[in-house]
Amino acid sequence: VAEQPLMEMMTFPSDPARFRGIRDWLTEVARKEGFDERQALDLAVAVNEACANIHIHAYAGREDGEIELRLEVQEEALSLRIRDYGSRFSPEKCRLPDLCNPSESGYGVFLIRALMDEVEYIRKEAGTELLLRKHRRSGCGDWKGDGHVRQA
Repeated sequence: VAEQPLMEMMTFPSDPARFRGIRDWLTEVARKEGFDERQALDLAVAVNEACANIHIHAYAGREDGEIELRLEVQEEALSLRIRDYGSRFSPEKCRLPDLCNPSESGYGVFLIRALMDEVEYIRKEAGTELLLRKHRRSGCGDWKGDGHVRQA
């Protein structure tokens, strides 16, 4: 009998004060599900950057926007869907940060793409859904870090 994948869903406000709890929860789940420390920390950084971008860009700094998070852990990977209902995001407009001339911001999308095995932005009629996937073994992702965009 095959084990059912772990699935959890939660909704929380776009308040940066809540992001630490989300990071801690995700790190704990990843560790319990057999991901190594590096992978768990990669997930925590990626989810934090995604939520920060939602707070700043989708909700223009508002702390009362809705963020939905859906986690699914399967044998081969951990998938995380992060959904907002704010301004739609266009990752193709993001430029790579100039690492020779550091700035205070502008690293979120770059970090997410670098840390995750699969990244996909799905434009919704209202807002954006971000799909992040971390494989248990490196090198499994077919399109690591390309930030693929599609309409839904």
